[in-house]
Amino acid sequence: MDTLLEVSNLKTVFRQGDAVVEAVNGVSFDVRRAETVAIVGESGSGKSITAMSIMGLIPSPPGEIVHGRIVFDGRDLLELDDEQMRQVRGNEIAMIFQEPMSSLNPVLTIGWQLAEPIRIHRRVRGRAQVWQRCRELLGRVRIAEPERRLAAYPHEFSGGMRQRVMIAMGLACEPKLIIADEPTTALDVTVQAQVLELLRDVTRQTGSSMILITHDLGVVARYADRINVMYAGHIVERGTAADIFHAPKHPYTLGLMRSIPRLDQPVGVRLEPIDGQPPDLAKLPPGCPFSPRCRHAIERCRSERPPMTQVAAQHWKACWVDVDAER
Repeated sequence: MDTLLEVSNLKTVFRQGDAVVEAVNGVSFDVRRAETVAIVGESGSGKSITAMSIMGLIPSPPGEIVHGRIVFDGRDLLELDDEQMRQVRGNEIAMIFQEPMSSLNPVLTIGWQLAEPIRIHRRVRGRAQVWQRCRELLGRVRIAEPERRLAAYPHEFSGGMRQRVMIAMGLACEPKLIIADEPTTALDVTVQAQVLELLRDVTRQTGSSMILITHDLGVVARYADRINVMYAGHIVERGTAADIFHAPKHPYTLGLMRSIPRLDQPVGVRLEPIDGQPPDLAKLPPGCPFSPRCRHAIERCRSERPPMTQVAAQHWKACWVDVDAER
């Protein structure tokens, strides 16, 4: 399958006085056309910073992309100037942010905000054509009475409907890649499922690729083709959804799996939380960053950082320990 996006050895840092926070450190992954790839990990693991790096939205200072390549559709995005990047952002790559109430302007109507990317990138010319496109977009994300809703303000929408508006804005210019950053945060379980089903349906209809960012492995079980598990700015395991769910090879992935409630477990079985706290990215240990919290850690884990090694046809891990043998 043709590769749309290839991120290679990406490193993004933030400088705080004398301290250097390595928010993304040596991250590599790819996204194929018409594919959904998930990036999963705890808060602070570097998922959103990876997405912001792809979009060219890292604030400088204090942030800086130190090295790496982000090749999108044959072009290295890190070599584009600001004007060239503006033509890509929103037009070819769209981002759906995790909190729509803070992303939508409360004093502008939904129609005005939905029309903005269409006008900026000149996808449709003429006021009547722009508003017709807006109505079509609201209909595509299954919002009833789109004509009336275009005149409404964000506070008149529920959380789920606001997220649908954000999806519509992302689809406005028919991008090749959609980055959904925690799109179901603060939504109840039923609405979460509806939003995820909607994202899956619209990407299939349009042929767009998607990067789905979440902290919940359970969310991506039905929707991702491949999964990247991220911890402390590093990708520690990657593979197909089937590989990750049926045969996790990294202790951190295993810990995430054990912390998910499951319907097939007996009543009364307690969840197993991951011990300890996420690390300080300015003071990472010399070996594996997960070693202080890992139940399977050996001495080598505390002194030497493991490389990414292949364990199956489409499955890689960064770990010195054979988790299967330890279990």
